[in-house]
Amino acid sequence: WTRQGRATTLTASRILVLVNARASSVLAERGRRVALAAGGGEVLCREGGRLWALGLFLAAVLRSRPDIVYAIDNAFATVGAALVARALAGSKVIVDTGDAVAALTRSSGRGGTVGYLAATLLERAGYGIARTIVVRGQGLGELIQNRYGRASVVIPDAFDPAAAGIREGLAFRKEWGATGSTVVVGVLGSASWSKRLHWCYGRDVVEAVARAHRPDLLGVVIARGSGVPHLKRLAERLGVRDQVRFVEPLEGEALWEQLGALDVGLSTQTDDDVGRSRTTGKLVQY
Repeated sequence: WTRQGRATTLTASRILVLVNARASSVLAERGRRVALAAGGGEVLCREGGRLWALGLFLAAVLRSRPDIVYAIDNAFATVGAALVARALAGSKVIVDTGDAVAALTRSSGRGGTVGYLAATLLERAGYGIARTIVVRGQGLGELIQNRYGRASVVIPDAFDPAAAGIREGLAFRKEWGATGSTVVVGVLGSASWSKRLHWCYGRDVVEAVARAHRPDLLGVVIARGSGVPHLKRLAERLGVRDQVRFVEPLEGEALWEQLGALDVGLSTQTDDDVGRSRTTGKLVQY
């Protein structure tokens, strides 16, 4: 990738792809595709905490001295390792991100003022060392241009139609109590409760079911996180607790079957820098 944002062939003999997510994640698949497009390279994923991941990534940097570090997510472990790679090995750094990190931290309220300042410094550091910035949505690219004066390449989340099979999720529909005439509306996500917004993934499902007043409508929240108890109380208060299922997201084929059981998948975003920056990977999964 050139600084001007034009795609070129990656010809480096050593490319190291660092993924701030587990090996079973969509981001990891994105990382593997990057390595494949580059003609091969090492792909490392975060399976533990931040410090564990940073140690793993740093060890790989010191061992391989890569020509290019492709960091997926503007995160502590990926940016930290990329900084070291640039300083010690002169590695070119590409930062691939899908979130407005500082705005997201402020919106969620995690860490308070200190957390927001740390996220802002991390964001500046990531964009500062990047030879090229890759974003998954045009909104984030515009935000980076306006705030940091940096151009970016837009490469949205995508999927390979040849690898996508049909998932009907019949076993899950039966488990959830859906019949042939039931319309199942659901969401997949991390239900992290925002105290400031009084919102998290899944609230849209609960409120949609409550407002529809349709006995043939079933809501399914496929999520885990601090917001789930709030959503259950909301469903009770709105009188639709028996029409909303709260289920744990599974992995691999089981997750695709869960999603295949939905008739409608929701991906609601807030009308702010956070929402306008995201083209969530949920769209690809749906």
